[in-house]
Amino acid sequence: MEKDKKVKDEQPIVTLNERLLKVQTKLKGEKSSLNNFGKYKYRNVEDILTEVKPMLFENDITMTMSDSIKEVGGEIYIEARVVLECSKNIDTECYDGYPKNIVSQAYAREPKTQGGMSPPQMTGTASSYARKYALGALFLISGEACPDYATDMDRNNKELSDSLNTLQGKDKDKGKDKVKDIIVPKLGKVIDDVKKDRGSQTPIPIEGCEMEIGDLSDDQMKFFIDNVDRYFKSTPIFKKALLSMSTQRKAA
Repeated sequence: MEKDKKVKDEQPIVTLNERLLKVQTKLKGEKSSLNNFGKYKYRNVEDILTEVKPMLFENDITMTMSDSIKEVGGEIYIEARVVLECSKNIDTECYDGYPKNIVSQAYAREPKTQGGMSPPQMTGTASSYARKYALGALFLISGEACPDYATDMDRNNKELSDSLNTLQGKDKDKGKDKVKDIIVPKLGKVIDDVKKDRGSQTPIPIEGCEMEIGDLSDDQMKFFIDNVDRYFKSTPIFKKALLSMSTQRKAA
C-alpha cells in the first residue's frame, strides 16, 4: 500500500502551460466554412470549437467563454473572455509561476447602425468577432483580413440580388412598385460606375438591380445616403447624383 502511494506521489504534475502547448502545437485552425457567394473559405467560432474540443478532452482541460459590455470613449464594446483550467483540481502551489488558469480577452465594437440587423443581432455579431479573436490569440491561430465582415456582406449581397431578381422576374409589370416598397437593408454587389448623371433616371450600379434613383423610397434613399462612402466611394458619378437627388427631396 505504501509502495503504491509512493509511486502515485512521484508522478509528475503536467501543468496547464504544458497542456496548452500541446493543443497549440496540434491545432491547425482549418478554414472549414465556405462562402458560396465570394467563393472562398473562412473560419468562424464554430469551426475553431469543433476542432479544439477533442484536444481539450485529451489534455484534461476545461474551457469557458463569456462576454461583458464595456464603454470606451463613448463607444460600446463587447469584451470576450476565454478561460482555460485543468479539469482536475491539481495543486500547483509548489510550482511557482505556473498559473491555475489562462485567460484570453478580445474586444469588438458594436456598430451604431447596421442595415437589416436588430440590436440583438448586432450584439451577437460583435460577440462572435470578439470570441473568435480571443480564441485565435489563445491557440495561436494566424489572423486574417476580417473575413467575418466580408462573409456577412457577401451573404447579404446575394440575398438582396436574389430578392430583386425574384421581384423583377415574377412581377414585371408591378416590379418597380413592389421594389419601391422594400426598405433596402443591404446592398448587392456594386458594379462599375454609371457613365452619365441623368438625375432621377440615373441607374443604380448594383448587380441585378434595374432601379433608378427616382425609384428609391425615402427609407431606401436614407440608407444609401447613410452608407454612401462605404459602398459608392468608387462610383463618383452615381454618388454625386444620389446626393443631389437627396437634397432635392429634402427641399421639396
